[in-house]
Amino acid sequence: MFTSPFQTLPPLIIDQVLRYILLLPTGLHSVSPFTISASNDDIRPLYHTCHAWRSAALTLMFARCKAVLGETVSFSLNLNKSASHISNSLDAHLTQYVKTITMNIDYTCIADGSVLSRLESSYGMLYFTNAHSLVVEIRVGDSCHTGGLELSGIAERTVQLIKDMTPPLNNIRLCIKDDAPESEGEQYRQLQTLIQGLTRTPLLSHLELAHPCKQYIIESCSPVCNLTTLTCVWDKSCESLAHIMHANANSLLELYISYASFDNLERLVVDEHGYPVVYPHLATLFFRDTGTEANDYSPVLESAAPFPQLRVFQSQIMYPFGDDTVFRGNASSLEDIYLMGDYKIIKMLYGCGVFAQGRLKSLRKLMVADSVVEIDNVDAVIGTYMTVIDNVLPSLKELRALDADISNALIASLTDRI
Repeated sequence: MFTSPFQTLPPLIIDQVLRYILLLPTGLHSVSPFTISASNDDIRPLYHTCHAWRSAALTLMFARCKAVLGETVSFSLNLNKSASHISNSLDAHLTQYVKTITMNIDYTCIADGSVLSRLESSYGMLYFTNAHSLVVEIRVGDSCHTGGLELSGIAERTVQLIKDMTPPLNNIRLCIKDDAPESEGEQYRQLQTLIQGLTRTPLLSHLELAHPCKQYIIESCSPVCNLTTLTCVWDKSCESLAHIMHANANSLLELYISYASFDNLERLVVDEHGYPVVYPHLATLFFRDTGTEANDYSPVLESAAPFPQLRVFQSQIMYPFGDDTVFRGNASSLEDIYLMGDYKIIKMLYGCGVFAQGRLKSLRKLMVADSVVEIDNVDAVIGTYMTVIDNVLPSLKELRALDADISNALIASLTDRI
């Protein structure tokens, strides 16, 4: 049986031949060998030449796919008004490999209605048949002018087009990156409508409000249900945020709260009628990025256990409750604790039995950031910390004390025991 000599060529030589045929960058040491201009239609006929050529052609196709989509097999749709020219570099045949779509939109192109035309003209003919995850990032743009454009129905049609482009979608993440403009006129009603279209769907799983949002933006996100992750900036005026949290208490797995104020943070675990709110599946709770000062240590809940399945608790603010609210009912699940607080808070939690002997059986990591620079009775502090360490040592893998004086004293005490 006749065998062509081309079938015996090394794969590297076949690769260079194919690149020459397809007018691709050649050169064995090309800095960017994946800037491929040919489409998959040009490459596909080579699949049927022979096994060796099929293998080389498939390698080229997946190299191109990786070059365009990256390691995470994701694709970004930039609809920002600041992008003067939008180019669609995605071959229609590559859409089948896209798993995650990130859509960047600014307030300007929503308010002036251009978001729909930009989406239709650049991406409207693409269908992502295997994309299961959509990330929509909305942020501030330039000042907007409608220019006489008819805005009625723009937001609704935009939401529908997004859904048509991604038929298998089962996960939406909405990130509102900056504060919105003032709520005036038809322009910003479009913004509300777009947010409502993306949030009032069971597909929404992540909601990120990364800036203190105006009340009408938060209200546009409500009622939202089935959230698994919520990131928000909490201040005294954000009663609507409490309603969103309470409405999603049964589904939330992760909760990140920034700029928290103790004056109203108790609303996290108490509803408007004074009844406790329980988050039965919450695994991660973060308080972070704030200058909140110590509270008056008044108890919040008498007996309820609001976080029974909590695994990770990190508080980069002073521990905001006057009792062991966060630590009730989760002794068997807590694995990671980052606790900022002065000695009084540590002592209070110890007195509540949080660090009792044998209680935190799953604890692997304990980090304490003591905020007090000068401590009157270092021996008493170290004594309490050493008792805590003794009680959690059977499972503890990592211990950190961020105050240098306390760290040195703990090291000295631990060294004396060896």
